[in-house]
Amino acid sequence: MTIGKIMLTITLLLILAVGCNSKSAKPPPSTDPNIPTDVNTNALIKEGYDFKKTGHNAKALKNFKQACEKLAREKPNSAAHGSCLDDMASVHLRMGKLDKAANLYAQAEKILRATGKADPRFIHGILKRRELITLMKQQKITCAEPETPPTSPTLPYFPDVAKMQMALGKLNPIVAVCDNGPPQAVTIRLEITGDGKLIRAVARGPFADSETGTCVVNKLKAAIPKATLPRFRACFRGFTYPYMVGNHPKQESRQIN
Repeated sequence: MTIGKIMLTITLLLILAVGCNSKSAKPPPSTDPNIPTDVNTNALIKEGYDFKKTGHNAKALKNFKQACEKLAREKPNSAAHGSCLDDMASVHLRMGKLDKAANLYAQAEKILRATGKADPRFIHGILKRRELITLMKQQKITCAEPETPPTSPTLPYFPDVAKMQMALGKLNPIVAVCDNGPPQAVTIRLEITGDGKLIRAVARGPFADSETGTCVVNKLKAAIPKATLPRFRACFRGFTYPYMVGNHPKQESRQIN
């Protein structure tokens, strides 16, 4: 065998070796304790999210249930297990099954706290959703979504955000009187049902828990039931809007996403 043929053979063997290694190589495992490392479980949860985005609640619930049962067997009381229960609770909440949702949220919170590895913001989110359920019960708000979306819906599942913010912005003159100083923006987070009911409004940022923030929230609670807001099919959705308060010759408000 000539030197040229030997070199060619060695080169081919090296190419084959690299190819085989690249096929067998696996991506590094996720470092997020809330994300399952099992590919099949991840696929179930991802598909469940896709179903949930379009109101296919029965399909979403089926996926999350399968994923949670799998995690309960293989990684019981892990952060991924708690996160999955939170996903399942969110679908029950949309479908109006408040007690079942509250129970699942409580289980998820207990598991996530016990692991000591969950992001505190994630636990805070669960607490806010449990609080939302309490508010819905107090206000007798029922907005149960169907298991399957209608074939020919007359309303979008979620509203156009720009149109919703335009409608919310029209309420600015009502809240502007909450402060008589220089113009300032008070950022408000609102949870609104598909038929236009306000579940919760909270001031954020420097005006959280302030007299001005409370004033804006109270005026919005009184004004929103009379406002013309875009309707949608989802149980509810959250929106953030910066309302302008204070003395200025012309009321202006800025939309944000």
